[in-house]
Amino acid sequence: MARRPYGSPASLALRAVVSPAAVVVAAATVAGAIFLSPWLILPGAVLYGALVYALGPARRASRREPPLNLSALPPTIQRDVTGVRDALAQVHTAAVSAGPQQRPLFEGLLEEADALAAGVERLALSAAHLHSYLAAMNEAELTRRIKALEADIARTQDKAGRGQLEQALQASREQLAEREELAELLDRCHATMRNLEASVRGIHSSVVRLASGQIAEADAATEPLAELSEMRGTVAALEEVMQHTLH
Repeated sequence: MARRPYGSPASLALRAVVSPAAVVVAAATVAGAIFLSPWLILPGAVLYGALVYALGPARRASRREPPLNLSALPPTIQRDVTGVRDALAQVHTAAVSAGPQQRPLFEGLLEEADALAAGVERLALSAAHLHSYLAAMNEAELTRRIKALEADIARTQDKAGRGQLEQALQASREQLAEREELAELLDRCHATMRNLEASVRGIHSSVVRLASGQIAEADAATEPLAELSEMRGTVAALEEVMQHTLH
């Protein structure tokens, strides 16, 4: 899902104009022109303009990232990502449909939704990596190998040979146990994605009421924002676990 720009161009430009860095540059330019030389106005103005652009329009453009190619993911993970994407898209549509008075309430929410979408895509890539790793560790083959080694040990009389077979058996059992743990982790990822989708769809109804003015209190917008932030933390924590497990 491409991260959507948050806030209108005018609101982003206004925040850039009054940002601390821009204010410092403007003040320094004025002071330099007064106390040192009026020739400092031109380079100061150029620097101020470049800074405002970097903090406003350029920052807005940089948030557009190419969408994740779902066709490269396993079907189960495709469904997970599509479900969360669709739910977040509904939240975005409801937020941008708000009237001018309500719209500022949703700028932070849209930013958090974009961050969540990006986190979900990173988690999906980790899940796809784990899926491929599990596919290479064929469970049926590991089980067959363990049974064959157990049979070989039972009929082997040579002590040295038996010891070698027991080491091979232990290694195969550890591989099977590792695979089971990784499979549980992938299942947890699927469950988290489904829970995210359901939770975001619940937030959508709150955003619809806020955007339509059914909830007048501005503080009410902080609740879905906090929920999205908590979801993003959950995704980040799970992604860290998966990255640590796979590397």
